[in-house]
Amino acid sequence: MVESTNLEKLIQEYPFLTAKYAPQFSSEDFEKIGIKIPEAGLEDGYIKLYPEDFIVEEVNPKGKICTIEKPQEKPTLQEGENQRYLNTTLVKKGMATFEAESIIAYFLKIPVRNISHAGIKDAVAITSQRISIKNPTLETVTAIEHSRMFLKDFEFNEPLVTEGGLAGNIFTILVRTKSNFDQAKIEERIEKIREDGFPNFFSLQRFGRRLENHRVGKLIIQRKFEEAVKTVLTESSPYEAPLVTLLRTKVYYAWGDWEKVEELFRKMANYFRDEVTLVRYLKREPKDFRGALASFPNLAKLYVYAYTAYLFNKKLSEIYQENRENPPQLLPLTSPYNPETLQVYGQYLKEENLSLEDFIIRELPFIRINRLRIPTFIKPGLLDYRFLPQGAAFRFILRKGSYATSFLSYIFNLTEGEPKPLWLNKELINTQDKFKEKEMEEIKEESLPQQKEIVEEGAKEE
Repeated sequence: MVESTNLEKLIQEYPFLTAKYAPQFSSEDFEKIGIKIPEAGLEDGYIKLYPEDFIVEEVNPKGKICTIEKPQEKPTLQEGENQRYLNTTLVKKGMATFEAESIIAYFLKIPVRNISHAGIKDAVAITSQRISIKNPTLETVTAIEHSRMFLKDFEFNEPLVTEGGLAGNIFTILVRTKSNFDQAKIEERIEKIREDGFPNFFSLQRFGRRLENHRVGKLIIQRKFEEAVKTVLTESSPYEAPLVTLLRTKVYYAWGDWEKVEELFRKMANYFRDEVTLVRYLKREPKDFRGALASFPNLAKLYVYAYTAYLFNKKLSEIYQENRENPPQLLPLTSPYNPETLQVYGQYLKEENLSLEDFIIRELPFIRINRLRIPTFIKPGLLDYRFLPQGAAFRFILRKGSYATSFLSYIFNLTEGEPKPLWLNKELINTQDKFKEKEMEEIKEESLPQQKEIVEEGAKEE
């Protein structure tokens, strides 16, 4: 038994217990999320050594950029006609979107479900995005102070920020390389992408730090709610530290004793935020696993959408291998409201023992999979790059839902996390400064790259 009072001592004595290996942009890990594409001979590249290496600034539907700059003066609230919803820009460093929202909810003493966002941003990064806060505590919201996040640009008179309510993201990224990397080879790959685009796969981030989101999503679609929750709470992974694996194993054997399970997760409460949320519900309703998922709707939706992303990746991989020269421009996501789904994914659904009716999850009515048709290949907009002593710096824009790492993995043999390569140049630099001569305040519609997804409202569920 690992007692919390001894946890710090244990880590100091056995530091390997906290070592973890992140999923990589390798053929082995790509296959786990449905991607099968052969690429060889690329230059080695490493991302996200520091959050400063990976900067994401959201572009709202009107083309306004949410910058990461901190205001010089303390922000103030402008009174509005409707003060039920407050819109603000969240800037965070080195934390996930859900974690930042949980911290805000804690400060404001409101449920985390009262906070909404347009999209999820990278954790090991500096990111900015608009969020909406329902029924905020006005005297507290401007006083929130945290070392890794802040709020700015408060407004009452904007539309509510909802999922998908953004135009795209501007990325400023440093890919760290070996000192003798082949610049000509990288430029050749960049020009090919400028001309042809890159396969528009859903990347690793969509599938979680254990690459298990889509498997949980399938269990939800199959109505195996207890198994889904059990996978979230107990399944170990080679991508997590041994100490985390140990705690998950103990949770497995304590299954059903929710007081004990919460006690175990609280030993690493910051890491197990999502798990603690589910367990709190189960302490009140010990057998209601459907209700546990419903208590965290954003997470439940994420799992199901990840499964549709997995099927999309499998189909696009098939197209990339068999029809790369003349691919269809668009592919639908799996939706029970789109008759095209069976034509595209029918064989996969048969292999997975699923029907389209299964995707109408009446037990969790907040999960609705609309008709979406997604481009198979996409070109980044306003692409610019610099070669530096530390590697190659890039600045570009992608429409909502497209992944910067999918783009970069067609230029580099990309890695992140542990183990770090021995050749890594660890000098911390301000990547944005390398592009200061091209400051942007707004993004014009014609500057945005090809649309990531085309939404077609399906027939309403009867």
